[in-house]
This record gives sequence, C-alpha cells and structure tokens, in this order.
Amino acid sequence: MKKLSRIIILLSLIISPAVLFAASNDTTTINYEVQAINELNIVDTDLSITIDTAVAGAQPNYESTITTYEITTNCASNAKKITGQLNTDLPSGLTLNMYMHAPVNGSSPTHRSMSATPSNMVVNIGPNAEQGIDMDFDLIATVAAGVVSSSSKTLTVTLVDQ
Repeated sequence: MKKLSRIIILLSLIISPAVLFAASNDTTTINYEVQAINELNIVDTDLSITIDTAVAGAQPNYESTITTYEITTNCASNAKKITGQLNTDLPSGLTLNMYMHAPVNGSSPTHRSMSATPSNMVVNIGPNAEQGIDMDFDLIATVAAGVVSSSSKTLTVTLVDQ
C-alpha cells in the first residue's frame, strides 16, 4: 500500500505540471505574401497568312487570321499595357495590321501597323484574369510588293508598366 501511495504521488507530480500548462486553445502567427503576377500567353503561336487573290484592276485582297491570348495580372497599384513589335520590318509593299481586343479591365486603341518599333496594343490594364481574348491580324500587299516567297517574322507582345 505504501508503495502504491508513492507511485500515485509520483504520477501526480509528473502529470500536474502538464495539466497546469495545457489549454483548450492556442494561437500561431501565419506569415503571408502575394507577389506581383504578370502573365501573358498567346494561344496559337504559329500563324500563316497567304495573299493569293485580287479583283482585276485592284490591289491584291488582304487576308486575315485570328488567334487568342490570355492574361493574368494583379497590378492594383499601377496600370499595365501590352506592346507589340516585329523582330524586323516587313518588306516594302507589305503591311501587317494587328488588333488586340482588350480584356475587361483595359482598352485597345485601334488596329496597329506592326513594325520593329514597339506599338501600344492594349492600355490601361487593371487587375485581370481572362482567357480567349481575340487578336486579329490582316496582311495587306500592294502590287509593288511583287511575289514574296514564304517567310516569317517573330511578333513579341510584352506586358509592362504603363
């Protein structure tokens, strides 16, 4: 019996401090951050446009194609814009016009003639996450362009601070 009493006393001394320091709730600190997100993606990155018809007595018919782009930006404090430019200018007699439709939080100035000089395609872009926004392309040739063999240009669109 004496031995059992000592064990009980010993156990109570061990368990009591744990019970004294335990609680029914506790807190922790959660550190969090959302960094700037600025993502732009052209859905179809390989487009072809061929001009092969004209009405007699008129310049060649222009040809068009469409693709779409996607955008995600959380730029609450400063508006963004999308610029577009070709890696080099087109040959004389050819013009590539592009029109990027604006996302919900933005505006598109108008069709732009693409060249090696950056052009503002979409401006005043606020926070946005959108897919399936149209990009229209028109290739225009004059008879002065002559016959132009199959070639390519690289179009770069960039999401930047306005």
